[in-house]
Amino acid sequence: MLKHNEISVVHHCLLDFRGSSSLGVNSYIPILLNRLLKSEGVGLEMSGVYLSNDDDIENIPDYLLDVNGMAFEFMDEHVTVPFSLGAAFIANWCNKNIVENRDAIISKCNGLIKKYQPV
Repeated sequence: MLKHNEISVVHHCLLDFRGSSSLGVNSYIPILLNRLLKSEGVGLEMSGVYLSNDDDIENIPDYLLDVNGMAFEFMDEHVTVPFSLGAAFIANWCNKNIVENRDAIISKCNGLIKKYQPV
């Protein structure tokens, strides 16, 4: 179970992905989910979600090298969790906080849960 401050880091990380935009991109949540479904981490200026099984070793933070899981970063703080818990947290967060393109996002979240559920 995550502590309150850890939940806050994960929440603000995902909030940053939802709120960040660029030319032609209203939110980075779909990009985040697409990358996670391909087992690739992704980072923004203040936030990142990284995977210990990323094919690109350069994309794995040092603190995640000896861990089997997923890390959420926000403003120089990080939380590391097992893959299944990270996928469940992302899906739950999206279910509560995503309105735009909701059906597509929830579908990708379900795919993420399926991908990372324990064997």
